[in-house]
Amino acid sequence: VERHCYFVSTENVMRSPLLGGFLKRYLSPIIHYKGKLGTVSVKNILKTLSSGYSVAMFAEGNRSFNGVTCPISPATIKLARKCRANVVTYRFEGGYLSQPRWSRSFRKGTIRGRLVRVYSPMELKAMTDEEAYEDICADLYEDAYATQEREHERYIGKAPAEYLETALFMCPECGVFGTMHSKDDRFSCSECGYGARFDDEGYLRDLSGKRTVTELDGLQREALRKRAQSPAADVLFTDEVSLWKIEDHRAVKKIRGKLTGFSTGFMFNGSFISAGDLEGMALFSRNTIDVTMKDSTQYEIHGKKDFNALKYYYLYEILKEKEQ
Repeated sequence: VERHCYFVSTENVMRSPLLGGFLKRYLSPIIHYKGKLGTVSVKNILKTLSSGYSVAMFAEGNRSFNGVTCPISPATIKLARKCRANVVTYRFEGGYLSQPRWSRSFRKGTIRGRLVRVYSPMELKAMTDEEAYEDICADLYEDAYATQEREHERYIGKAPAEYLETALFMCPECGVFGTMHSKDDRFSCSECGYGARFDDEGYLRDLSGKRTVTELDGLQREALRKRAQSPAADVLFTDEVSLWKIEDHRAVKKIRGKLTGFSTGFMFNGSFISAGDLEGMALFSRNTIDVTMKDSTQYEIHGKKDFNALKYYYLYEILKEKEQ
């Protein structure tokens, strides 16, 4: 008899009255809180497996902004070894270019999925955490542009460049933050006039040739890392946002204000917050920031449709590294 497969879902999805209600009623997903330690979700996964049911999860826990599989937490691999069940790795190709995380639309094109490997409990037990981590990460790793160099698939949709500024916040020509804008298939800088066209294969075509979102994302992360090394509290970027407090899977107590990223931390409406004040920060959907404070209070930050939340998450990662 086939048994129900339980999916691991982020708590953010449950905040939607319609979708969250449907999932809770018909699928009973295992809830994981983004930006927090997954102690409770791990216990529920192990309990579900011990009851004889299967559990499906996306190990990286995030859709990619730049075409490369997001990092997988070593704790996830330890869970795979601890569960004492067969672990099946399955990889998708083409998903990024058919609907980039930064986009609000789908593109018509090919998506492939294939079973990579099945690990038995005995096989995983014989491996070290490092060996299991290396193998499973390799199984699930996907570089959309490396695949595209082999396949040359076309992904056709309307206005393919629109909202790319929610992923790429730095101009690759002049290096200024927050000056990129998109319209139809065009991506341009209001500061220096740089322009590029987003083609049907997912490349940006400019005067220097073709460029990938992966390449430009790497450039902006490195530039942000260098600017965040300043010992002074230099302003890196600022945005008008709405802050919501999260209570019982619901967003309440909306506050409008200005969010600013400094080389030393963050500020919202005059209140300074260091990376050390946070238990975690994560991104949901295209450009929503989830913040969990040290006292476990949760907040959700929204901006305009073209708001780039990614730069705040990158800054958080950089500042956490500086604290270590």
